[in-house]
Amino acid sequence: MRILIQNTYPETPHFETELEIALNHLKNGHEVYFLPYIHQFKHCFYNPENTFYRKLLARNVFDNGLKLLKSVAPKNASISVLNYPEVHIPDNIFPGAADIDDLKKITYRGIDLGLATASSIISYKREHKLNIYKNETLIANAYYTAVFVYESTKLLMQRLKFDKVVLFNGRFVENRPLLRICQENNINYSTHERAGVLQHYLVRENDIPHSIETASKEIDKIWETGSIDKRKVGMDFFINRRARVQQGWHSYTTSQEPGILPAGFDRSKRNIAIFNSSIDECEGIDGYSNPIYKDENVAITQICDDLKDQTDLRIYLRVHPNLKGLRNSQIIELYNLKNKTSNLVIVEAGEKVDSYSLMEAADVVLTFGSTTGIEAAFCGKPVVFAGKSFAENLRCFHKPSSHQELMKFILNRELKPLDKEEAIKYGYWELSYGTSFKYYQPASVTTGLFLETQVGPTGIFKFLKQTKNFIRNIR
Repeated sequence: MRILIQNTYPETPHFETELEIALNHLKNGHEVYFLPYIHQFKHCFYNPENTFYRKLLARNVFDNGLKLLKSVAPKNASISVLNYPEVHIPDNIFPGAADIDDLKKITYRGIDLGLATASSIISYKREHKLNIYKNETLIANAYYTAVFVYESTKLLMQRLKFDKVVLFNGRFVENRPLLRICQENNINYSTHERAGVLQHYLVRENDIPHSIETASKEIDKIWETGSIDKRKVGMDFFINRRARVQQGWHSYTTSQEPGILPAGFDRSKRNIAIFNSSIDECEGIDGYSNPIYKDENVAITQICDDLKDQTDLRIYLRVHPNLKGLRNSQIIELYNLKNKTSNLVIVEAGEKVDSYSLMEAADVVLTFGSTTGIEAAFCGKPVVFAGKSFAENLRCFHKPSSHQELMKFILNRELKPLDKEEAIKYGYWELSYGTSFKYYQPASVTTGLFLETQVGPTGIFKFLKQTKNFIRNIR
């Protein structure tokens, strides 16, 4: 088999994942072709500002990883490095857009490159209501890169016949065009990403990591075929999260103080705890639109407006810790509610208030996709879910189909918690899904060794990266 691996993000553990995948194919006698990051990219997830330093750093890291791979590959293994074929793309290829919604609708030769562009820039700027004019250069560079990758890899795929393509993530401007070319030409592809624990990596065959439908089916399948101790394992997921144990990503609650509730918390009132999400994380991904509201800020605003005169209740909005330090439109809109609703208490992202104590003290919990919802269900709380997530089909949430139904749920003093066992299924999936690393040994979320060797920059590039990290930590 001929395997093409597109390398666009040479950071740990994603580059090591590609080396792992490559070594597995080489040991099975397959030919492996790498398509590394190149200078023609004007914007990408690895180098959003298109700096010369990042361009050189990317190649240095890739060359170091390739050298290590070749040193451990089977004798006579076939490893090749390809270049993107030269194609001419006009600098002014971006057609322009009136707003972010207009940008998402733009297609190029029928391909959703506008959505890929929106996804990339929203993720970089952490702004779901992206100002098109203030970010015109970034957007134009991202769209240019998407068109370049599409035209260049289309030419490459015509010249060389690959049996399979491996790429990172699948939603950014440097990845989405190649994914669509595979789909157009019935070429098998796989996307890779982090898994629920550091020791695993995720590979989606002919799919993307963000597919809710695929993940939902996988949750049920893994539970059905699970080990004899699956219930204990599933419970451990929630126990460890509450203990601030790092599993597959950073713990957002390590800076919170266990047991601390918001000042003046009154248990005699009906207390509604809302745990919001980072809207920008999913705004540029197809299939994640809120099923009831334009977005969750609109939902929170409408809820607060409907309840503003009810003095017998309190609304506690726990701002997601991932929004700490941001002043984007999501945060500004939420803080503007302070002056409009007297019974709303906003718990800011960086406050010491304990999310777990708040969810336990609340009478009802409302979420839009945050993992806090499934954790509240595990704690035996009535949970109203009004959003999109991998867990959305589990029967541990009250799922309204309209704003009116949502209000009935959160005001119902007889509202009962649903099946806690369904939440345990999710916990088991988080700790089980994905493939175990054979050659990569993770040390943390962003560090580890591939075959007992650290894959990273060398020489002057190592010094510069360490210096930049040191300065960033001081800031």
